[in-house]
Amino acid sequence: MEGLVGATIGKMVLGMRVTKVDGSPCDLQAALIRNILRIVDALPFYLIGAILVWTSSRRQRLGDRVANTVVVSKADWSAVAGTGAGPRVAIAVSSRRQRS
Repeated sequence: MEGLVGATIGKMVLGMRVTKVDGSPCDLQAALIRNILRIVDALPFYLIGAILVWTSSRRQRLGDRVANTVVVSKADWSAVAGTGAGPRVAIAVSSRRQRS
């Protein structure tokens, strides 16, 4: 579903979506890579995925790193829409809001 509409049902409910790092929509190939590598991220008890997210400046798990994707909040994305800044700025905006 991420490859077609940019989000799973859960992400839609939470107001999030998956995009490529450059800001373009997630395609089927990237979605397939993300989901195949979810198996590795889940070992053991999602510990690998958690460690990779904690050590990533973009908060990416292995599947995101290989597929060149990020998960962004629609609220943060709309804050930078039209600026050409892409998800990196959206993530930075989100990080600043969390610290405040």
